[in-house]
Amino acid sequence: MSIVKHLEQHLGSIQYGWGERSESQASVSRARIQVARFDGVLLDEAVTYATIGLSDIVKLMDDGREVRQELLFAAHARYPGSQIASFLLSFAEWVGKHEGALLRGQVIGPSTSLIPDVTANALYVSNPVIFPDGISSYTDTNPPTVIAWLIPLVAGEAERVRNEGWRKFEDTLETVGVDLLDLNRKSIFS
Repeated sequence: MSIVKHLEQHLGSIQYGWGERSESQASVSRARIQVARFDGVLLDEAVTYATIGLSDIVKLMDDGREVRQELLFAAHARYPGSQIASFLLSFAEWVGKHEGALLRGQVIGPSTSLIPDVTANALYVSNPVIFPDGISSYTDTNPPTVIAWLIPLVAGEAERVRNEGWRKFEDTLETVGVDLLDLNRKSIFS
């Protein structure tokens, strides 16, 4: 089974796809990264995006183990898919250039908005707990491919997670009603 079949087994058929962001990407990361769109996985009006090809690159974890990775991102369908795909292609290119794997609890950013006209400006790396069971790892590669869920963060959340730790953040997510698919949501710490 391929990584595409693994994703489709858990997310349904690919509805649309985007290719490399630039000609230089292949030479920089040695991978041909794409983004696939899956509709209605979490909610009828939600879209899930997954990278395909990032897992061609072997990454090192902090403990020295090797891993491959692909990324998941979810948002409401009202956000332009081409903009989210562009952001994910750029982010995957950045991940491909760096030696280390993304780790659970890692915060990237804040920076500019993930896409134009939204408040989300940072990312939190987590296990894909809101997605169908079984998606989190693909074992037909050596080393295995881990699927990481990128959670968008808004104003002040990135620093708060860094200061208080990822366990407290995930505990807070479980106790407050927050729409993690809304890229213009209010901070959970407001």
